[in-house]
Amino acid sequence: EKEEAKKDFDRAVSTGNKAAMTSQRTANSFTCEIGNLDPNESCLIQITYVTELPLEDGNVKFTLLRSLVPWDCDPQSQPSVDVNVDISMSSPIVSATSPTHKIEFQRNSADEKRGTVKFCNEPHKKPPKGDDLILLLEQKSPFATRSKVEIDTKTGSQAIQLTFCRSPTAKELVPNLPCELFFLIDTSGSMTGAPLRHVKSTLQIFLRSLPKSCFFNLIEFNHEFSSMTGSMESVKYSGESLKRATEWVNQLRAGGGTELLKPMRVVLEQNSVEGLPRQVFVLTDGAVRSKEDCFQIVREHAATTRVFAFGIGAGADRSLCSGLARAGNG
Repeated sequence: EKEEAKKDFDRAVSTGNKAAMTSQRTANSFTCEIGNLDPNESCLIQITYVTELPLEDGNVKFTLLRSLVPWDCDPQSQPSVDVNVDISMSSPIVSATSPTHKIEFQRNSADEKRGTVKFCNEPHKKPPKGDDLILLLEQKSPFATRSKVEIDTKTGSQAIQLTFCRSPTAKELVPNLPCELFFLIDTSGSMTGAPLRHVKSTLQIFLRSLPKSCFFNLIEFNHEFSSMTGSMESVKYSGESLKRATEWVNQLRAGGGTELLKPMRVVLEQNSVEGLPRQVFVLTDGAVRSKEDCFQIVREHAATTRVFAFGIGAGADRSLCSGLARAGNG
């Protein structure tokens, strides 16, 4: 179908007709090609998509990728970007904030569940932090069970959606149970500089927060992989192994490609410490080869291993991190 669409587009353009074609580049970016616009003619591009909004610390989080909102504009072309958001929530809106941009929030006086947000951005300039556009919405009842019914006006068919979102207790958030932990650390060339420094400082915090009865191992990966222990097996957490891990993290250097599948496969396919649940933490900025293969191998071992992913830096591949976590129940 994609090849046929491309042929139809090229045929229309070559014959002088106006045409447009949208194609998917990656899991979270698209390209829209437009042909044969007349001089000074304007064109309206309307994109409709559906996405899941995660709940973080009780706030609904909406992210608009920079691939969809081109903040980094060419000053010569004098473009401008305006972002306005109409909000409709299931309970009254308490606040709307953004960690990446300055915003103006206006609550609907007639309906507390509705409001509008305007993102403030000067033309031709990067927004603060040069990040994706992020909007955090706090509502009055973030953990309430909700239902929504939709009726198809053409067929009369009905669909109901139920949403269960339970607030975790402090005991659930900070478990101190025996477990086996693996940290897969991206040290590819794209991690040079600040990203790798952030990873090192994060790991030092992780290492000093591990359950005393756990087993763990640290594994770095680029175009190849190696571990703290010299093997892929985990070691018992102790003062000696903590010192060894601290020194190993400090000597990490960035370079090479990004090959996650091989170390992930080795970790998941080896036997875990008997009687202990296994958890894998991936720290990466993305650009990983064979993402779908990584998702598949994680999915195959989801019954025995949970996988969590942490995106490093503003350009982290969100589709990779969310895909790994979804496949591994993380």
